Amino acid sequence: MARFPTIGVALALSLVLASCASGGASGNPLPPSEALGRPTMSAVFATADGTHSSLRVWVAATPEARGRGLMFVRSLPANQGMAFLEGAPSTTTFWMKNTLVPLSIAFVDAGGTVITIRDMAPCPAEPCTLYSATAPYETAVEANAGWFAGHGVGVGDHLTLEPLGNA
Repeated sequence: MARFPTIGVALALSLVLASCASGGASGNPLPPSEALGRPTMSAVFATADGTHSSLRVWVAATPEARGRGLMFVRSLPANQGMAFLEGAPSTTTFWMKNTLVPLSIAFVDAGGTVITIRDMAPCPAEPCTLYSATAPYETAVEANAGWFAGHGVGVGDHLTLEPLGNA
């Protein structure tokens, strides 16, 4: 009988340690380099006036990565962000639960056209605002709040994702 409580205590302790190691459950924010590694792609926005603006982005291509996003990241370097690749037209909404920095998001359709841009505020406690596109999208790109406006990127502009060399 003494083994069962010991196994239960060991299991509980391992769960606590595992959640703390992720940075999520502990609420211990991480800088992007520790939380995500290096950006792997360049999100290049071509604007109506012919200028190009680029973000180095981390790619969230799996459901788990899309669900985690930039949660618990305490700062986002200038000209860096995250691209969410849905793989098919989506109407999935975004929220800022456990996201510590204000962000802007551009929703992009299957043809690479920006269809919606939203500014999003951190959400320290539920209920959190849900942010959606005005039509189905296949890619969403998050950057520091105001990045798209500051670079003249708007609805109708075009996104191309390009692999980075040795980032």
